[in-house]
Amino acid sequence: MEQVQHIGHERQLQHLAEVLGPTAASASPGLRLIVINGPPGAGKRTLIERLWHLLGNSEVPRVLFMLAPEGEDSAQRMMNGARSNRAYLSAVLAQVAAGVAAHAQRLAEAGRPLPPESRLTVWCDLVEQHLVEDVRNARGLQVLYVLPEPMALPQAEREALVRQLPQPSSGVDVRFILPTSQAIPVASLRALFPELTPEIIDLPALTLDEVELWVRQKGLPLELAPAIYQRCGGLPGRLEAATLEVRTQLEEQLMLRSAEDLLDEVEPELRRVLSQGALLPEVSAESLRLFMGEDEASRAILALRNVTLPDGQWQGRTLHIGVHLRTA
Repeated sequence: MEQVQHIGHERQLQHLAEVLGPTAASASPGLRLIVINGPPGAGKRTLIERLWHLLGNSEVPRVLFMLAPEGEDSAQRMMNGARSNRAYLSAVLAQVAAGVAAHAQRLAEAGRPLPPESRLTVWCDLVEQHLVEDVRNARGLQVLYVLPEPMALPQAEREALVRQLPQPSSGVDVRFILPTSQAIPVASLRALFPELTPEIIDLPALTLDEVELWVRQKGLPLELAPAIYQRCGGLPGRLEAATLEVRTQLEEQLMLRSAEDLLDEVEPELRRVLSQGALLPEVSAESLRLFMGEDEASRAILALRNVTLPDGQWQGRTLHIGVHLRTA
């Protein structure tokens, strides 16, 4: 089967790559704020992953801090979502994480455990020290901060997180990316980033043509595309589930039709026997013998073997069509 590629949002991906690419970074280093709007399942996280795949392979040294879903506090979540495209930068990230852990351990041993908000401050200070202010590491560096659903955070944590994020120094390009399911009011963005003018990027729903392309890449019948498109609502994150639902429904319909055809092909007396046997959890020679006796069971199995059924319905000596016989 052909490998499935990501579908949709090519224009938005290309625009982000241009905005954050080496030419843009050298032309306008400093702070920049990008907001990506889209409902749940619109593909915001996938877009970020695709963007990093493009940017991570370039000649510009980059560090990405993405607030991960898992972690004890904001500092831990930022460290869990950190990555880089240079080995020496990966070593720096490990050094920052070790520094936070060592600082917390020292305070714990002194009987003064480090609270979550202080962990964030320590983390930001270490990032400043080892990345932003270190001339060896900061040369040509771009730092990306991805804060998914910032308005879903408690207000105090949200404000503390943004307040503590490292600020750029000379030669360092810092970009904030906010993927969000609900449009953030302009007033709220100004309160969080008073000096930045946000660039808003909306993720549109997939088109039917894009879903058809995805169906082709999956090696599925093209006639399934309209039903998949309707079920997924144009949301990339719903494509797999919608496809499974459509395929399951289609298979159920085929099985029911096969069961109806099966009952139409056998004699009336045997039809009655099969309808009774369909009440069993599974239809097999053994179960039918227990249910109706040796002679009737043999006649029923012989009749079933003479009826054309979809591939896979006989698994060993068991017929997987009983529930559809009951429905038919």
